[in-house]
Amino acid sequence: MGNVRILRGRRDRAVLSSGLIALMAMGCGRDAHVEERPGPGAARAPVMIQDHGSCPDCSIVFREVATLTDSDAPAGFREDAAGHDCMVGRLGSGGFVVSGVIGGGKVLLFHSDGTFSTAIGQRGQGPGELSRDLRVLVGPGDSLFVMDDGQARMTLFDAGGTYHRSFPTPATYRSFLRMPTGVYVFHRTSSGPGDDLFYVTDPEGSVLQSFGQPILRGRDAALDTWITAASSGGGIWMTSIWNYQLQEVDLDGNGHRNLTNRVDWLPGGPPPLDELGLDNPPPPVIKHIWEDQEGGLLWVYGLVPSADWSPDLPLEPRNEWLNASFDMVVEVIDPEEASLLARERLADVFSQVCGSPLMYRVATGERLDTQMIITRPELIRGASIPVERP
Repeated sequence: MGNVRILRGRRDRAVLSSGLIALMAMGCGRDAHVEERPGPGAARAPVMIQDHGSCPDCSIVFREVATLTDSDAPAGFREDAAGHDCMVGRLGSGGFVVSGVIGGGKVLLFHSDGTFSTAIGQRGQGPGELSRDLRVLVGPGDSLFVMDDGQARMTLFDAGGTYHRSFPTPATYRSFLRMPTGVYVFHRTSSGPGDDLFYVTDPEGSVLQSFGQPILRGRDAALDTWITAASSGGGIWMTSIWNYQLQEVDLDGNGHRNLTNRVDWLPGGPPPLDELGLDNPPPPVIKHIWEDQEGGLLWVYGLVPSADWSPDLPLEPRNEWLNASFDMVVEVIDPEEASLLARERLADVFSQVCGSPLMYRVATGERLDTQMIITRPELIRGASIPVERP
């Protein structure tokens, strides 16, 4: 899920998306129209993931890698950054880059020990200038690919902060991947007949191919949001935020693997829109998926309503609201065996460090500074170790 945006009002929409994004209608009084058709890459029959205790001693551990603080930076961290994927990137030097800053207009670089290094960029609409809502991905040689949501374009800087070029991104995009070959895969919601869900572009932004017909139609097409991750086979993994169906496809949209799961925390399909009002808990969604390129395991991150949720919670895009409204479910799957290895439920909400297995969460420090806590999720085999909550 790339962004969390909350708007008050009887007919307002709450937007939940993942480098992505998920769009969920709030109290619109309509039923979403779902066509009975397979997903975009569902060319193969689905294989059910088995939860039969294939690794009874496996556990999931989140190990702290670094703590970034905004106390010495020229701009503060956004308190809603935990609701956005790709607001942190990992540099090849071991440091980090943060795009989730108050007011936007720049990205902040940090050393590996979490101390501030320098800022790149300035606010504006000209070449090399940036708007408020930014996401960042680290490329070869620590080049920076800044996704400028406000201006619908990708801006490239070199490691020293020199502007190189920009190109427009597909309209209504929800998430993006940069593949090892240099091409991009954008997911967008449908804006009309003939629109596909996934667009592959070259490094200059020209569309090479597209695939994936929408499942939701009409005005409800905005709900047809998918999560993507690079696969070790050179294609992508994808899943709807509403359905636990992990599909591996190549960049032409041809299906290779199709794994599905029935879990109590994700009923399947978007709920009736009249249940998405302010007086009901937020619906569960899949937030993020990731394939471990070395071990080949799939990591699935979901958001489920927290026991602390209350209709009296102030609807503000802050970290306190996010953690009081959601818990996070983390599952590790062996795709070759179609088996669940481990599952944990966390009280904190983590988001993706872009293009990396690392995850981050937002916290308030002792000096009331806002912190980005960077963690590395690990699967521990053969020992019963409780989850660390850094």
